Amino acid sequence: GARAAGIKVGIYFFTQAISEVEAVEEASMCLSLVEGKKITYPIFIDVESATNGRANGLSKDARTAIVKAFCKTIANGGYKAGVYANKNWFTNYLNTSELTGYSIWLAQYAASPSYTATRYDYWQYSSKGSVAGIKGNVDMDISFLGY
Repeated sequence: GARAAGIKVGIYFFTQAISEVEAVEEASMCLSLVEGKKITYPIFIDVESATNGRANGLSKDARTAIVKAFCKTIANGGYKAGVYANKNWFTNYLNTSELTGYSIWLAQYAASPSYTATRYDYWQYSSKGSVAGIKGNVDMDISFLGY
């Protein structure tokens, strides 16, 4: 019902993939789930850590390769691809300069972002927003792409 309410839609996928093969499998699953759906925003991958996550110990290079494999599969499927992470992860756990061919969604809860390593297309600035009709806090984001 989001599109019917005039809300633009995108996809966020949290992963614990530990190989490029798994990332391609997950991206392929995302593509099958969105087939025939109108999506305005990209399909984003989030590789941040999880409690006892199987991918927590990956190297920066391995994690970046996983993100690239996911995003390339999404792009090959005809959708926009993107990467979501907080400032710490973009700075310390990903080779973000290798990912700038995809949309970058920065999470940094601050009055203004201090992340400068690469450009970012979206900024998540708060996790304490409110939206009529939704109980509890919601994340608040700004798109700098005009859609």
